[in-house]
Amino acid sequence: MSGQARPHSHLLGDIGGTHTRLTLYQGGRQGAIGRYRNREFPDLTAIVRHHLASQPLPAPHSAILAVAGPTERDGSVTLTNRGWRLEPGALAAALDLDAVRLVNDFTAQALGIPHVTADERTVLNAGEPWPHAPLAVIGPGTGLGVSGLLPHETGWLALAGEGGHVTLAPADARESALLDALRRQWGHVSAERVVSGPGLLALYNHLAADAGAPALSAPPEITLRAGREALADEALGYFLAFLGTVAGNLALTLGARGGVYLCGGILPDLIAPLRASPFMERFCAKGRYRDYLAAIPVHLVTAPDTAFRGLASLIPEREHPRR
Repeated sequence: MSGQARPHSHLLGDIGGTHTRLTLYQGGRQGAIGRYRNREFPDLTAIVRHHLASQPLPAPHSAILAVAGPTERDGSVTLTNRGWRLEPGALAAALDLDAVRLVNDFTAQALGIPHVTADERTVLNAGEPWPHAPLAVIGPGTGLGVSGLLPHETGWLALAGEGGHVTLAPADARESALLDALRRQWGHVSAERVVSGPGLLALYNHLAADAGAPALSAPPEITLRAGREALADEALGYFLAFLGTVAGNLALTLGARGGVYLCGGILPDLIAPLRASPFMERFCAKGRYRDYLAAIPVHLVTAPDTAFRGLASLIPEREHPRR
């Protein structure tokens, strides 16, 4: 209809320690996703300007950004694995936006889970989901993201926590020795120190040192060697076992009888190793609560834009098209 105002355009972003992904959202439609290496830009503002310069859609009015770090009382976030400090007011002024909202990256992942379809997830444990029960969301990338969804009369409430930084516990003597070695390096060994891309590299290089083998420099080198090299398989086995331990702890903590969802950029490329790994055994290995955990559905999310779906759900309802 002529004279009708065009819907606002919004910038959605997923800001991790290594990569930034950006897209424009207008009138219920998401544009192309741009993926950028953070180290190639001086700051987030430069990445956003670069992205917008290549987009055919109108300049955005506002931005909602998922950021890998805790949100502070004033709404700002400092990336845990990058060091950039992002302040909503300063970003809005620098990018000529009406408003900028920052949320934790795994809060956005969690909000996207209800919008993931059955063919966008792989079942690792069928289980039997309880209706109106909490969901747990966890996944390794540059760090370890942790969140959850709590049922609410209006839908779901997403948690904004830092569960990736809980102290990692070993399950046997060999894991104790591994964590002792890492403790000498870092002091506190959080779940994220091991269950993340850098954590996988640390595991491999520790095992390589013990075996007199050369160290590697990047996590993808390990996953490429998986299935062809014993050290890579061993490191990946420990990595996925520790993930199972942490995911089982999270499921118990939240009472996540609605299901556990594994997200992030690493796991979709590891479906076969994940199925063959000790992950589910460790997930369930909680003594008297083994049967409790064995009944919980566990899914690996393969949709590449789960966080963007979660961010889109935060756009005011009046700006979504009527269905």
